[in-house]
Amino acid sequence: MSVNRFHTYLNIFFNFPELIAGVPRGAQNFGYVAMINSTNLTFIQNFTGEQMASYFGYSVAVTDLNGDDMDDILVGAPLYMEREMESKPREVGRVYLYLQLAPLTFSEPIVLRGTYTFGRFGTAIAPLEDVNQDGYNGHICCVCQGYFYLTRCGLR
Repeated sequence: MSVNRFHTYLNIFFNFPELIAGVPRGAQNFGYVAMINSTNLTFIQNFTGEQMASYFGYSVAVTDLNGDDMDDILVGAPLYMEREMESKPREVGRVYLYLQLAPLTFSEPIVLRGTYTFGRFGTAIAPLEDVNQDGYNGHICCVCQGYFYLTRCGLR
């Protein structure tokens, strides 16, 4: 769902009335993902991007990736730039994985890095069921130049 210029993505979270909203141009352009109580529209928790203009929060997906029956959060930052040398940045994109440790308590992010320059890894993220029947849900991360990454997250 897209609302105004923020490309906001809403998703029902857990079995409770929480919503997840990505705001890639919020927090002085660092981007953030807000967890919102849908009953009274109050903010519960925010996850903030680490690099200005990386579009952190452009894509958001919620699924149980490690089989602990608690939903985890994947956040895309497709314009994230890595630096090989100070004068030579590479726009490769990132996906941040926040594992839920206890109700509404999350781990530090696990970072999945793009590999193709201008590939915009993390532009789209979609949760998948257990497609290879290994006991873990997977997710697919899409990049704009036609590449798809199917990632298995067996994180026990």
